[in-house]
Amino acid sequence: MTETLGFSKATFTFLRGLAENNEKAWFDSHRDDYECHVREPFVEALEVCADATVGGPWELHGGRQTMFRINRDVRFAKDKSPYKTSVGGLLTPTGDKRENAGVAYLHLADGGGFVACGYHQLAPARLAPIRDQIIERSDEFTAVLARLAARGRALSDDDSLRTMPRGYSEYADHEHAEHLRLRSFMLSQNVTQKDWISGDVADKVVALVADSAELVAFVARASGG
Repeated sequence: MTETLGFSKATFTFLRGLAENNEKAWFDSHRDDYECHVREPFVEALEVCADATVGGPWELHGGRQTMFRINRDVRFAKDKSPYKTSVGGLLTPTGDKRENAGVAYLHLADGGGFVACGYHQLAPARLAPIRDQIIERSDEFTAVLARLAARGRALSDDDSLRTMPRGYSEYADHEHAEHLRLRSFMLSQNVTQKDWISGDVADKVVALVADSAELVAFVARASGG
């Protein structure tokens, strides 16, 4: 499926320049570079990845409407830099970036970035039934993790509580105690500048989406969405 998406060395030259000159005047003078080398290729990447999931185990949608704005919300921030120095966007089941179901996320940064799939920073009310299902259906959850491991995948532990969540202290020795502490159920993979420029990033997103499908389905059934 690999195809050139329009990213080039100019994409990363722009991102480096923005990091060094994070001010409106600089951005305005380089707006055409942003549109041509960053925004339009990123929209295309979202669309290509979404199209490739059609008919697969986990169908997603996205494009211009699911790309995040590069402008920062600085109303309550100490850092008043007006722009993000990276670019992000989602693929969701409905094509709405306000989706509260499982999503795929693409993150473009000067160093390359990463792609991720799953559920991010769930609220306690949604986490409780997931944790309950991990306990009650531990064999099924074990099998899901085993199949992920066979593909070289593992759940990210970046968003994990240091101690057992309230109400689950008795499961501190459970085989899935580390997973009961999770607040996000995500798979992630780093990508390089070369991946973006060559178009290989799309293949990596689609592969990660396919590999995440069973995990996402388990969490969806447990959380009700």
